Amino acid sequence: MYKEIYNGGFWQYFSNSTGSDVPFACEALTAIGATDAIPIIEAAISVVGRDVPWHDYSKRTEITYYLPQEKRRRLYDLDRRFNALIHDLPVLLYYYLLKHRNEFKAPAEFWEGVDIQ
Repeated sequence: MYKEIYNGGFWQYFSNSTGSDVPFACEALTAIGATDAIPIIEAAISVVGRDVPWHDYSKRTEITYYLPQEKRRRLYDLDRRFNALIHDLPVLLYYYLLKHRNEFKAPAEFWEGVDIQ
């Protein structure tokens, strides 16, 4: 998610295939401890509309492609706010993975030399 937003903003994130994950974005950010980003995500969802059928690619992309300029400008402003937090997200995700590494299938050597601090 954060790579999509960083790469092309909320408009791209919402309109491409990863947009189907939008309903889970705040939950994922909460899980890794990125709570500062949640109000920004929620605001962006509100701009597009909370009734967007996120699971339906065709309908979702039609809605996002035809957003009025005013709403796109609001999303661009939220892009800048979100991007100010972008460097923290991979670190938080990394620590989340370390903390829960027993829940992921990975060869033992993947985790060698890694300590949770």
